[in-house]
Amino acid sequence: MAALTKRVGRTGQISWQAKVRLNGVNRSKTFVKKSDAAAWATSVENTINEGKPVQQRKQLQKTLADIFDDYLDSGLVTDKKERLLRRLAVEIGALKLEDLNTKRLALYLQLKSEQAIPVQARKKVDHPLYEGGKKIVGGEVVAKTYKPASIRHYYYALRTALLWHARGRHPHQARLAGGTGY
Repeated sequence: MAALTKRVGRTGQISWQAKVRLNGVNRSKTFVKKSDAAAWATSVENTINEGKPVQQRKQLQKTLADIFDDYLDSGLVTDKKERLLRRLAVEIGALKLEDLNTKRLALYLQLKSEQAIPVQARKKVDHPLYEGGKKIVGGEVVAKTYKPASIRHYYYALRTALLWHARGRHPHQARLAGGTGY
């Protein structure tokens, strides 16, 4: 059974705290509206009653960069996926897992599709017969953008790392169990 508590802040703003304590799972979250708190509490209770795992607060506070680092340390990553995950860690690594949702992911992928491909740092001179990664439209040089296939590579690298994390296959757990984690 969930408990809803009315809380009044220093400025007089009213918020509602929902607490769920069921089958050894303790979760709480604060909302502005009582109806939101009740809906959240009901969904958490239903998840627990169905026997599905409930994300603990500590796991939700992890950043994506932490998850990517753990996944890279597992030794299951190819070189190409490692480069993609390192780039993702720079671009969205500061985002907490609890803040990642489909809207933010869709926005990131949309921005990635419009982002100009960076110029190679070690490139010296363009070949005279090759545009050197430049896209020429109507006689003007336009920055090249990522193609849908490249964006899919980023998406699947992110998806694989998050699925690995969700399954609880972390390097420290594998060492404690005396195995590889699989």
